[in-house]
Amino acid sequence: MFLVLVLSLLCGISRKQATFVLITLKFIISWTSQSFSTSDQVPDLNMFPRDYRTLLRHFDLDPHLHSYICCPSCFALYPDSSTAPDECSNCRAQNESPCGLALFRTKNIRGQEF
Repeated sequence: MFLVLVLSLLCGISRKQATFVLITLKFIISWTSQSFSTSDQVPDLNMFPRDYRTLLRHFDLDPHLHSYICCPSCFALYPDSSTAPDECSNCRAQNESPCGLALFRTKNIRGQEF
């Protein structure tokens, strides 16, 4: 299980790939334990996690995400809340004017504006 955590956290494999590695490890352990051990030494594979998210919760590594609004021009960050301005108010230097680029755009989907 530690191998899957290392692959995910340090090598950046996706959740789908991490789950595939978990399933593959479970199969390898099951096959080797049935092939090379006696019946009293077979490990309980029901305790083996089936999903990568279960493994993250088991090791208390469930991520807490914070979302931000990012200006596409100057990359200033604003909290993703109702208090965010409609236009970027970031100044690159004290004497410069604000960026002023729109942080939101409306989109029409099936006649409704979002």
